[in-house]
Amino acid sequence: MYLDNTFHYNLFREKKSGFTLVEVLVAIVILSIGLLALSKLQVSATQGDYQAYRIKDATFTASQTLESILSANYTSSVLSIGSHTVNNNDYTITYNVAEIQPSVKKIDLTITRSGIVPRSYSFSVAVADF
Repeated sequence: MYLDNTFHYNLFREKKSGFTLVEVLVAIVILSIGLLALSKLQVSATQGDYQAYRIKDATFTASQTLESILSANYTSSVLSIGSHTVNNNDYTITYNVAEIQPSVKKIDLTITRSGIVPRSYSFSVAVADF
């Protein structure tokens, strides 16, 4: 009788391999949280990339405007003392020309982006008449 009980006991104590349903569900929950975090990271990266593009575009537009102002003759109306406004598709460019010394003018340029969140960027440069 003793041998029969031991055999019966060992028969049901076999080591089973595999995962339980609870382990699988916990793994799915952990994986889902990780994937949600990655998707949030992707959205943030895309927004950051778009902001960087807008800043680059505004800087390029301001640079082009400054180059066209600086290429003008010192006595032209583009460099007349006072405030000037240039409208672009996405930007409003305002620049102020002031004489800081005889034959030296300072140009303060501000470019403002229109849209949901307006942003402004400012640049300054001096130009002299030689």
